[in-house]
Amino acid sequence: MSNAGLKGSYGEELYHDGKLVLRAAAYAETWSLGSRTMPLDDSRCCAKVLWDRGEALWMEPLFRCLYDLRTYDYDLNLVERGTTKEDSNAFLHRTGKNLWAVLANWKQAPLRYHGQFDWVMAQARRAFPDIIDTIEFVGGEAFIFPPGATDPADGYPPLRQPAGLLTGLLQLTAIIGAKPFSILAFDEMENQLHPHAIRAILEAMREQSAQRDLLIILTTHSPIVMNEFKGYESSFYLLEPGDGRAIPIALDAARPEAWLSHFDLGALYEREKFSAPGEPRAVPMAKP
Repeated sequence: MSNAGLKGSYGEELYHDGKLVLRAAAYAETWSLGSRTMPLDDSRCCAKVLWDRGEALWMEPLFRCLYDLRTYDYDLNLVERGTTKEDSNAFLHRTGKNLWAVLANWKQAPLRYHGQFDWVMAQARRAFPDIIDTIEFVGGEAFIFPPGATDPADGYPPLRQPAGLLTGLLQLTAIIGAKPFSILAFDEMENQLHPHAIRAILEAMREQSAQRDLLIILTTHSPIVMNEFKGYESSFYLLEPGDGRAIPIALDAARPEAWLSHFDLGALYEREKFSAPGEPRAVPMAKP
């Protein structure tokens, strides 16, 4: 449903009431819509083409769901530049390139943005208590101040900050900037992060998920992340083939609950009790 396009890369199928509506084979140059053959669009997936034709109003729930889906794959090289000079500053771009523009905008208009800047700062202090106290924006540039800073010279630009702090700020900004009922997806959320920061950010994710009914999807190889899903096994999904079951499958459906209760999930993963080499990765979902 996005404008990513599928030409030459992916296949696509769409069903309604159990019937196939459209199909595009991988690497094909055309797709089928019922009995009609259609040329592939270079900029839109087939479902988006169908929706834009106005012929399938039954697609509206799917459209609304995917319209609010945001996936994040950060480019820290762009984030390190520290500039607030970006055209888009209401919510975070998928690369994070406009992080500082978004935070500066939120800081300048706390009522309009419901204190989102203050929330990011509060959560960042919890996750990185020795590194950050606040952020100031001067002449279109961001400066990060550590705890106890009393002099303007104490602030350092993003280029001088650890990658973990930048990653944490990106994730927190993405979470609080999401609209209620929307879907967010983070690939390997633990990258660059200290275990303390991972736990603090996961707690913030759960808080916002519960308050605003967000669905937050994480992929991970980190035993530390997995350990935080102890007690949330029904929200921890595996992409494991076998037994003829559909995938992904919840961990508590794939393994006995009584057995799982005796172990940390990260320890089971390290001991190759699920998602062992040769199998797809474990995919926990941060949805309490």
